[in-house]
Amino acid sequence: ASKPAGPDDKWSWIAGLYYSRTRTGLLDDEHIPGFNTTFESTYGNTPLNLLGAAFPNDLVYYAFTEFVNTQSAAFGQLTYKLTPELKVTVGARYEKASEDLSFNSAGYFASGAPYANSANGSATTPKGVVSYDVSAATMVYASVAEGFRDGGVNRPVPIPLCTADLATLGLTQAPPSYKSDTLWSYELGAKSRLLHDSLVLSGALFDIRWNNIQTDIILPTCTFDIKDNIGSAESKGVELELNQRLTDRVKLTLGGNYTSAKIVEPVTILGVEQGDRVPGVPDYSIVTAVEYTQPFAGGGRGNLRVNAQWIGSSQGTIIHGDPDFDRPAHFVMGGSAGYKWGAFDVSLFVTNLLNQ
Repeated sequence: ASKPAGPDDKWSWIAGLYYSRTRTGLLDDEHIPGFNTTFESTYGNTPLNLLGAAFPNDLVYYAFTEFVNTQSAAFGQLTYKLTPELKVTVGARYEKASEDLSFNSAGYFASGAPYANSANGSATTPKGVVSYDVSAATMVYASVAEGFRDGGVNRPVPIPLCTADLATLGLTQAPPSYKSDTLWSYELGAKSRLLHDSLVLSGALFDIRWNNIQTDIILPTCTFDIKDNIGSAESKGVELELNQRLTDRVKLTLGGNYTSAKIVEPVTILGVEQGDRVPGVPDYSIVTAVEYTQPFAGGGRGNLRVNAQWIGSSQGTIIHGDPDFDRPAHFVMGGSAGYKWGAFDVSLFVTNLLNQ
């Protein structure tokens, strides 16, 4: 439910309830065609006699994982106009969540007996925003908000296949669960419309304090993965975006950001050092796109879009020495073409136009 502000209203609000239940099944069915024949011709004996395990129909590994995620939440937001130009907004969201896991595996790399586990959690996340209309076309704002991501459960990994990888992390088995992670985000920004609203400019400075960071950890030798929390980080940066309607048919988009996302609380047992970059966060990105729209007789409308991205270097994993630890900067182009008429929209797209 909501109450939007009218021209003379000082108060506006929105409130609601949210519920979801998601069931996800993952099937991993690994066969190596010709494995038994090749093994017996090479070693002169069966895998059962030499390895203590059979490979029926050349099956190496089978696993079925089922996750059931349930979330319920209540949220609300209230805005008050102190003056026609100055607004204050406060809001909050309360959530309860659970994740249930059932796991069964078979084959040479099986992880043991059928396994089940659950994780539960709850959180209240507030936010506040102050905005000021400098003019009819320009607004500045300051915001603070808390973010929250549910924890969860891990699938087991095979022992002793992954024993050495786990030992380098100070573990003897996959952690049964991982915790929720939270962050506080602080932002100062501005938005402006210029040139008779044909040009929209927005920019922001941000500072994010992130605790108990969830990350996916690849075990490099056995190639299975686990999720765990890797300490705390701080992310500071700036972002800018420009949207320009050059003509009625041509639109230009240009945006970019610079981000310094560093670990500030190391986790020695996992090899995470102070000053390491947060995995998967490039130090900069620049995105540009040009879109052309062509109307046709009968009300149809075609469009053609070309985009390009320059992505800075990043850190791909927490494990020093892993081939994915240092990810180099790269460039990628994409494109799409489509046609829309009535309720129908058909498009073709390419995400790596130059095949790089």
